[in-house]
Amino acid sequence: MKRRINPEKFTLSGVCLNGDFNLHHVCPQYLKKITESFGCVTLASGNCKAIIEVEWAELLPGNPTTITIIASGCTKKSIKDDTIRTRHYSHLIDAYIHYVFLAANIASPGCISFYSSELKHSSLAEINNKFMLSGDTYGLMIATKNSNWPEICNLDINDVKVWLEKVGYGIKQIATTRTDKTLFSFLYLSTTNEWLLDGVLWISYALEGLYDTPAFNIKSAITKRIALLHGMPTAAVKKKLSRFYDIRSSFFHGRMKIPHPMHNEVLDQSLWDWDESDDVDCVALAGRVVIASIQQLVKNNFSHLTFTESLNGTPSGLDGS
Repeated sequence: MKRRINPEKFTLSGVCLNGDFNLHHVCPQYLKKITESFGCVTLASGNCKAIIEVEWAELLPGNPTTITIIASGCTKKSIKDDTIRTRHYSHLIDAYIHYVFLAANIASPGCISFYSSELKHSSLAEINNKFMLSGDTYGLMIATKNSNWPEICNLDINDVKVWLEKVGYGIKQIATTRTDKTLFSFLYLSTTNEWLLDGVLWISYALEGLYDTPAFNIKSAITKRIALLHGMPTAAVKKKLSRFYDIRSSFFHGRMKIPHPMHNEVLDQSLWDWDESDDVDCVALAGRVVIASIQQLVKNNFSHLTFTESLNGTPSGLDGS
């Protein structure tokens, strides 16, 4: 192993590998794949470079685990001050954690969470970064009732990593492409506090980034485009997808009844009569479409989807006129 340049040691607590939605997530081979793909990653920003090393095989399936992260590679010529360099390392590790979380949950939705996780430095107390990234959100989407449409599969995490590199995902903080908007929305979904309302917002944004929907007749256009990629769903599933866009319209135009953030049934017993379960299922189905669509981009090596409308005319006299 090469000598590390200005290494710094960090720990990340509360990392959870989840097998509730798919036992594939917790097998030793999967941990090996994460280590092979993300065990050593180089990220750079401005004048700071970080070689980030993690032994993902330390994870204990089903139990929150603390893992060790080593960052190195930033020379004193680039940043002379040790404290400033350590802070820069922590920012790049933040980006790395989001990178791993995104790739892993595209490859196997629901597989890993950094929920209430804390990144700390071995000696610099001011570094105490918290993460609220829940993979369970994606697991709930793929577990939608009465539907295996569209198909969700387990992808090779390295294939996802290669695809993310090709579409320019890295340390970018502002979405500039439709694919960026989809991926950032996908990440926002993992941080939702109010699943129905936040889900409608970010799933709508992701779908419209994926399918480049027009400003008018959104429901009709996006339903047709989704069917082109995933095949026509059953009538019952199509009805749920249509209902999702009704919920979206109701929410965005201020017609939806929404609960107080407290959700306190003791103070207001009418909450007992407020049943959102059917709407939640429709939103989860739309989320499943987002996951399946991103997986299709990876499998087909597409950066984004393009839809065209064609017009064909028949020369006069050839059709009997």
